[in-house]
Amino acid sequence: MKKIQNLFQVFKDQVVADKSISHDAVLSAFVEFVLRQKEISLPLHPEKFTDFDRKVHALPKKEKALLHTRADELHDARTRRIAGQFYTPVEFVELAHALMDVRLGADWREKYVVWDASAGSLNLTRGYPFKELYSSTLQQEEVDRNPVSDPATETFFQFDFLSGDLSKLPEGLRHALETDAPLLFFMNPPYSTRADASNCYSAVVLRVNDC
Repeated sequence: MKKIQNLFQVFKDQVVADKSISHDAVLSAFVEFVLRQKEISLPLHPEKFTDFDRKVHALPKKEKALLHTRADELHDARTRRIAGQFYTPVEFVELAHALMDVRLGADWREKYVVWDASAGSLNLTRGYPFKELYSSTLQQEEVDRNPVSDPATETFFQFDFLSGDLSKLPEGLRHALETDAPLLFFMNPPYSTRADASNCYSAVVLRVNDC
């Protein structure tokens, strides 16, 4: 991941010509180009981009795979900390799934409609098979740069979980809510450190319509 981090810093500091562009916009362009060779619409320094492009093509597949799953680590830490948004470490993900298996049985991903309402870059659920998984985030940019692993069973969408219009939810999720289907919230919700000295991670597991 160190090579990716260094390459992103070069892209942000040397390749992008307009320094007023937001960190998230620069990150989105970087991820889209490295993973999918999508044309960059930001103003660039042509001579710097040529060297950057060469380094991208020289990246090992393993490094690109790390970017796919760990792009969250490239976010501006201070901005995300103020907003209460934190990267979910792999160790936490594995522990959370193991505890869920003990509490609900190893088939809980098949038994429930699952909603991660603060999905970020999908770290909490990525790599695990679900029968029906819905993931949402406040930021559309996170949806744009994080494709789901299995579009047949997973839906990732922008939604304000605290004050969003429920009619805007995906049809399948609305149907689950309206028909009392077993629905489980599985999430690592954001919290702000501005008024809280604690830096511990928090996880929420709520079962709905299954009492």
